[in-house]
Amino acid sequence: MKYSLLTTIYQALICTLIISASSSYADQYESFSIVTQEKKSTEEAKKTISELEQELSTLEDSYTRDSTARFLARHYAQKKGEGNIEKALAYYQQALLGNGLSDIAKQEMIIEVIEIQYFLKDYELVIQSIKQYQIYGGSLSIDLQLKLALSLHFSNKPHAAIFNAEKLYEFIRTTLFNHATDPYVNPKLDMSTEQLTQLLFVFFENKHYKTSIEIQTIILEQNNLISEHWVRLSQIYLVDGQTEKAADTLLLAVQKGIELKQEQILLLSDLMAQNKNPYVAARFLAQMINEFQVTAEFTHYEKLFSYWYTAHEIESAIKVANIMVKLLPSVERQLDIAEMYYKTQNWDLMRSTILKACDNGLDKELVGRASYLLGVSEFKLDNYDAAKQAFINATLIGGYQKDAFEFLDYMNVDTKFSYNPAYLRRHEGPCGPNN
Repeated sequence: MKYSLLTTIYQALICTLIISASSSYADQYESFSIVTQEKKSTEEAKKTISELEQELSTLEDSYTRDSTARFLARHYAQKKGEGNIEKALAYYQQALLGNGLSDIAKQEMIIEVIEIQYFLKDYELVIQSIKQYQIYGGSLSIDLQLKLALSLHFSNKPHAAIFNAEKLYEFIRTTLFNHATDPYVNPKLDMSTEQLTQLLFVFFENKHYKTSIEIQTIILEQNNLISEHWVRLSQIYLVDGQTEKAADTLLLAVQKGIELKQEQILLLSDLMAQNKNPYVAARFLAQMINEFQVTAEFTHYEKLFSYWYTAHEIESAIKVANIMVKLLPSVERQLDIAEMYYKTQNWDLMRSTILKACDNGLDKELVGRASYLLGVSEFKLDNYDAAKQAFINATLIGGYQKDAFEFLDYMNVDTKFSYNPAYLRRHEGPCGPNN
């Protein structure tokens, strides 16, 4: 497989995983609930916040002071506008530094702080806040374990990221095993596809492809009706160099009725061909074109032609090549078709294809080839005079002179003319130059 193809697939897969790893938290910092006084006007509400801020430093009761700071933090956390997030974080910090709130309350606040920090991509601060959360007795949820692994990764701490990701993956494997062993006692794995994809991102980005494949397989088992899950598993196999499994994965998806995009169908056909199955690749791509799942355009027929030709299915290759000529006329390609007719010993079609290619004259570099091929077809059809003239024409220009002279010798034609400048130094008959 070409390096450029692997690079393109790797970059596309990384892009989708990065989006999944980061986008789910994009708006969470605005989602915190806050207790407000019942239906007051905007002015009254603003006045109340302002009064609270002014009175905060004068409050002597630690519980009241820290609770007010937490209230103000949540207020500014959900408020849009420049500087509000900074205010929220400052009030959160004030509430956490006080001694008026319980450890449970502080754990809740730290989780809210982590959401903001993660949204702001302050990954080092996320790591610190998670440590602080644990100091206050917090047990890391799956969500926090994911944020920790991702933050470590984005902070360029790959070993620590993998260490924490592996701990979470071990929990996943244990949960799946226990549930499979006794589903009535042990609960199912309570992780969303999005969370699993985020974990997958950490392993994949750090080139732990075996684990990436295992996690993507779990995702696929959760829902095998989504084409993206099949495609991603195939892409990971591909990046890992397992081209046969990459092809098998996409083929199984097709067999299950999963609708693939055109580029994925083309990828599957390429994988089939690269796995020494060009015949299967050709049949598959031909079917997809006939069913309008792949557009009937030149580049796709060119791919189909290469499959048939590599599989030594010359007649099928000729049919596709003729379609290509109709889509994009080419004298050189018509001569290619003539040579394929030579392989199938279809001399009539070989001759007619060459003559059609020569209708409007030829570029100088094609004259020798066309004349030689025409001579071969005429000879096979027992048209010896026409064959002789075509071979003589082929000797007048470079490229096929040696082959033409050999045929003329075989036909017992006196070739001394080749050394006589006065003997027939101009092209006669079809397939001459167009200038």
